[in-house]
Amino acid sequence: IGKSYQKAIQIAQKEIIIVASYFLPNKKILSLLKKASQRNVHIKIMVSKYSDVMIFKKATEYLYKDLYQNNIQVFEYLPSVVHAKVMIVDTKWCTIGSFNLNAISEYGSIELNINIAEPLFTQKAHQEITHIIENECTPITENDIQQKVNWWAKFNYILV
Repeated sequence: IGKSYQKAIQIAQKEIIIVASYFLPNKKILSLLKKASQRNVHIKIMVSKYSDVMIFKKATEYLYKDLYQNNIQVFEYLPSVVHAKVMIVDTKWCTIGSFNLNAISEYGSIELNINIAEPLFTQKAHQEITHIIENECTPITENDIQQKVNWWAKFNYILV
């Protein structure tokens, strides 16, 4: 599944949308996302504002600055915890399943995703997720990053 994500990111031409419950990708995926952004691929990542596993949430927040500096937009879903695992590429291909972009899914869990290259399905999924991002999420801004990833916040994370 990880290889499928990598290949899809490498061939993306216009847009990547990722919905992730526990977003903590390995260096390879992060590098590929940054390279895609440099190719002018528009990248949106939707994660939970609230999480049932705080250590993952804090680790994800630590990535916000790097993502932001590489023109990768992050949106936090407000109504509840996100447990979706979806990636849509160029409204032509998507993957849906149990695979999280993190080491546990990559190396420790038994995961199952389905890759779909059916245009009508993928366009409908894109439309629905875009609607959610626009209406039920808040974008992470530079100000948010300064509040979440500063020395005081890092110190408080250690105490938690």
